[in-house]
Amino acid sequence: MGSALPVVATPDPVLTRPANEVDPLDPLVIALADDLVETMRASPGCVGLAATQVGVPSRVFVLDVTGHKKAVSCAGLVVLVNPRLVSASDFVPGREGCMSVPDFTGD
Repeated sequence: MGSALPVVATPDPVLTRPANEVDPLDPLVIALADDLVETMRASPGCVGLAATQVGVPSRVFVLDVTGHKKAVSCAGLVVLVNPRLVSASDFVPGREGCMSVPDFTGD
């Protein structure tokens, strides 16, 4: 089981730099993903967290919308390593917040 990590807030420069690709089988990356899950679960209302938000410039992201009142579908806990957006369609705006930008939400 991982450990909850402190979340960095804007204007920390790590939040504006591109993250590095990583080896998804590296034990350090697996431990990082575990820590991200623990950090997300320890933070009320958090449904997703990226490694850069804990000061680690790696392309790792976790999410889990299980039980969120506005979720229309749910895949349970998802861990993404080196994700790439290849296409998008049917944009639907929704309210979004970010632990690294406290006290601010937007569509």
